[in-house]
Amino acid sequence: MKKIFLFLSAASFFFLTLCACDNNGQPPANLLSTSQTENTEATQPSESVANTESSVGFDEGKIDTYIYLNDHNTTISGEGVTFENNTVTISKGGTFSLSGKLSDGKIYINSNDEEKKVKLYLDGVDIYCSDDAPLFVESSPRETILILADKTENVFSDNPDRSVPTEETDYANASIFSRDNLQIEGTGSLTVKGNFEKGIVSKDDLQIRGGSITVTSKDDAIRGKDSVEISEGVLNLTSSADGISTSNEEEEKGFILISGGNINIISELDAIDCVGEMTVSGGVITAVTSGGASEDMVTAPQETGNRGFFGGMMPGKENQSVNDSTPSTKALKAGSDIKISGGKFNLNSVDDSIHSNKSVEISGGEFYIKSNDDAIHSEYELNISGGKIDIDLSYEGLESQEINISGGNINLIASDDAVNASAAKDQSENPAFSGETTTKSENADPWQPGGFTDNRGGKGGRPGGPGGMGDPMGEYDSNCCVNISGGNIVLNASGDGLDSNGDVTINGGFTVVYGPTNSGNGSLDYAGSCTVNKGTLLAVGSSGMAQTASDGEAPSINFTCGINSNTLLTVTDSKGTEIISFISPKQYSCVVFSSDLLTKGETYKIYSGGSHSGEAVDGIYSASGASGNTLLGQLTAG
Repeated sequence: MKKIFLFLSAASFFFLTLCACDNNGQPPANLLSTSQTENTEATQPSESVANTESSVGFDEGKIDTYIYLNDHNTTISGEGVTFENNTVTISKGGTFSLSGKLSDGKIYINSNDEEKKVKLYLDGVDIYCSDDAPLFVESSPRETILILADKTENVFSDNPDRSVPTEETDYANASIFSRDNLQIEGTGSLTVKGNFEKGIVSKDDLQIRGGSITVTSKDDAIRGKDSVEISEGVLNLTSSADGISTSNEEEEKGFILISGGNINIISELDAIDCVGEMTVSGGVITAVTSGGASEDMVTAPQETGNRGFFGGMMPGKENQSVNDSTPSTKALKAGSDIKISGGKFNLNSVDDSIHSNKSVEISGGEFYIKSNDDAIHSEYELNISGGKIDIDLSYEGLESQEINISGGNINLIASDDAVNASAAKDQSENPAFSGETTTKSENADPWQPGGFTDNRGGKGGRPGGPGGMGDPMGEYDSNCCVNISGGNIVLNASGDGLDSNGDVTINGGFTVVYGPTNSGNGSLDYAGSCTVNKGTLLAVGSSGMAQTASDGEAPSINFTCGINSNTLLTVTDSKGTEIISFISPKQYSCVVFSSDLLTKGETYKIYSGGSHSGEAVDGIYSASGASGNTLLGQLTAG
């Protein structure tokens, strides 16, 4: 007795509601009308330091200097600090406790200490600066560490109208700005208002290891030139540009490493833009770009040679030609490889949700994706070996030159192709560019309810056609391929289901394709061959452009029959043992069933209608239970 046991779970897309901070760019009401020129040292430490719970790994007894901010009454206890013109200058390494408020001033770090790091224990500060970054690290060779004291609120904001000398190209363009390595940790909160440009910037490496961090910014919310590493903390980022970014394109630079934390991003451009390699092993990432994906933007693609942006029109933007520089509004974007082994992702993007100019590797994690373009795109190689991937909305689901699926649970909906192996093309300069130039027909499928035709002769080409025929509409590219060796895959495509400009090879797993209803597309669309050796391929859809599997080790039955949506279809062996029962969410007229659950030379019966006593998961029943159905016909597996 042969039965199918398929365990696929669908998950609805959800994303967190993020709250943007007040960003009116106005200075506090008690802004000083005159600048202060005091140089003060006193003995008034912050009393709250002794009563504040230590952040992880921090010993309050090691504080070297206490700084109590109070505009012109600012006091200092310890060495290495001066105060003049409302500027606190730290000139050596050590641990400095800061508390209080500067209505218009800044913390300026200019240390040449090669032995000690500069550690700022932020014990409740509120700093606004009208003409510069409120926290400016000019020099700190051993790194600057911001420690957020427990149960404290720390605020840094700058002036949206502050001026920059026209000859200056390397100015402090963020509320928290560091020319050297910067690290943020602790258990308190940090609010940064980048009213002028960016929120937090390090010109070297930026590490976030804790704290509750809220950033609103006119430009990028967080940028580390050489790298950004996030291991803990809660980040709420609202940006008119990118959420998190790097910029150093040198080899082994410009990378992003995320191993933990809860990261929530609302951005007008990319949520995370990494010029180097991106590695994610944990944490929760929620991203909404450019207002998020819209159902209206993907349901009626205009095929004019531009995949994804429908004839050069950027969804939600003004119409532009394909050669224009179109804003990039991706969720996760990398100039190099993307490697994901864990974490939870709630991605809602106008552009690609996950995009690499090289390769994407997914071995774990949970993904809930909505995209007006590709859900997951890599230029050269896409490898999926694990994880749970639910794509509720996409133009194309998975796209790369080479697509390899060896594990995981994938459930996706695409308004065009669900899985597309097409030639690599560099989209880093123009994300609106696409490759396919053939216009596909949107004519209705010649579908009629009922009827049954055995298409045994169609193996390897169009149903009823010569074997090995392939796709006469496409040009073969040996670099393009789809290889499936494991995993549970459910594809719901309005365009092609499995589409390869080269070959499709299946050596394992369970793949279900609910394909198109129009005759201009097919559940299978390949230019070379589609070979099923092991595992299961069930593909249903229109018959106008339908292809079947090429010769392989797995037996196959293929037939045409007009079946309404949500109608039970059952395949049994000659003794009545149920092999598979399923319900498609769409009408179809062609069925391709290649599986090692079948036996070559054995006769199988096809039934429609009736009911099933079991419970369907993604339309597939995992146990016997069909009854009250009607025999359509029988055929022999080849």
